[in-house]
Formats: sequence, structure tokens, C-alpha cells
Amino acid sequence: MHKPAAGLLFFPPFSIMLFSMDIKLIATDLDCTLLDARKQLSEGNKEALLLAGERGIEFVPATGRLFATIPEDVKALPCMHYAIVINGAQVRETATGHVIYDALIPLKTALEIFRFLDDKPVVYDCYFRDSAYMTASMYEKARDYFADDLNYEVLRRSRRPVPELKAMLAAEDSPLQKLQLFTADTALKASLLAELQRRWPALSIVTSTPTNIEMTSGDATKGKALEKLAEHLSLRKEEVMAFGDDVNDVSMLEAAGLGIAMENAKPEVLKNAGFVTLHHDKDGVAYGIRRFCGL
Repeated sequence: MHKPAAGLLFFPPFSIMLFSMDIKLIATDLDCTLLDARKQLSEGNKEALLLAGERGIEFVPATGRLFATIPEDVKALPCMHYAIVINGAQVRETATGHVIYDALIPLKTALEIFRFLDDKPVVYDCYFRDSAYMTASMYEKARDYFADDLNYEVLRRSRRPVPELKAMLAAEDSPLQKLQLFTADTALKASLLAELQRRWPALSIVTSTPTNIEMTSGDATKGKALEKLAEHLSLRKEEVMAFGDDVNDVSMLEAAGLGIAMENAKPEVLKNAGFVTLHHDKDGVAYGIRRFCGL
């Protein structure tokens, strides 16, 4: 399979060749998919989602983020009534906060992983009860573990520093939503990704930025979460389309009737997509929506 040239659209052999489908739910990853390089919702993508909403099509963001850190202009879209967050660890109604589905990591497992990481040159955090926490000493030195300013600023705004994360979690004695580590050392990241998968095979362990590794319950994937939401809405698989760019999006593309990869997607995503749209900085989500929803 060949990667598409810039600006071109590519159909793998198994692609869906229809140009208008009965889509009733659009799921999109946020960073490097719906959002541009500045992590903002473009006017082109916004307009396409608004038009889809006028046709009665639901929009659901599917992200590794907490619900609280979804951009406000995305939350304000009138066709958004649900959100898949924390890489599929939670599906929730946006208006009420009602949880339709969740999948958690046992506290014992989380503490084992943190102890394993303690002697490694990384910083780590966790999502717990819909908030993000990090040991204060790690929070203060976190910049050294990021390759870019934008993702670091997201962390600075969203994490709550605590004196010692493991101690806080042990005192709370409750399961967690997600664990995450950061390192700017690409070789170390690859080594840790393999070692974590070997030691804790029951977890879903993925990466979504150049410097992170994310760990959730094995039942917490974007694909499973999308299936649960479609079931909740009584939708058939072929009525669902999904957009993504990174490996944590592959399960979602496979769970949708039409899985669309961004032009900027990683090779593993491209080979699992039914269609490849334009770059995330060229309103690729809008192009896919207009092409397949008849807008």
C-alpha cells in the first residue's frame, strides 16, 4: 500500500466507494484530526459539523483528553450530545454528565506501574475521577520531557499537582481512568512501550503524541466506546463514520462503517482506513463529511 501524495485522496482495495451514505453519527479524534496545528477548531470544520447537525447527524469527539479539556468551541456545537473521552475509558452525555460506559484500571495495577516507572527518566500522571493529577516535583520539571510547547501547555493547564501521587491514590483507594508517562527520548519511549505491553498485557497501551504513552483498561478503547455509544443510540455500524490520525484511533476506524484517516495519519492508521482525507490543517474532517454525507 502506498501513502497518498499530498492533497490526494486514496482508496485501499476494500474501500467503500459510495459518495453519499446514510451517516447518523460522526466520531472524530481531536488533536491532529479535527483540530488544527494550533489545537483550534477551524471555520471549515465547524461549518461542516453544523451542516451535518442540521441534517440530524450526531457529532461525538473521541479523545484521550478529559471532558473538561475539550475546547469550548467544540463543546458548543449544537450537534454534540455525547463525548468519548480518556481514550474510551468513558462515554458520557454532555448535558448531564451521565456516564453511559466506563472502564477503569485497578488501583493495585496503577501503583505497580508507577513504582516500575519511578527509576526511569520520565514523568507521569493519571486521570482519576474526571481530573488529572501529577506529583508536584514532576509537574515542575515536566517541560524537559516534551518535544513541543503546545502539548506541554495543555499539561500545565490541566494537571493538579499533589505532594506525591502514589500516596494520594492509595489514600483514596479507588480505580483510575488513565495513566500516562512522558519522555522526549524516542528510543526510551519505544523501549518502555514494549516493556509495558509485555508486563501488563491486559491493559490498552498506546501513544497519541510524540512524547507520551497512555495506559487504560483493556476494555477502554475508542473502538469499544464507539460501539457502546452506537448501541445506546440504536445505530447500525454502517450509519457511523469516524476520523483519526494516530494508533489510538485504529480501533475506532475499525468499529465504524466508514473509517477515515487524515492525510497526516501514521502508516498503521492509513492501512486500516477505508478512505484518506486531507491534512488536519486543510479541513480534512470537513472534506470527508461533505463527501460522504451529501452536504
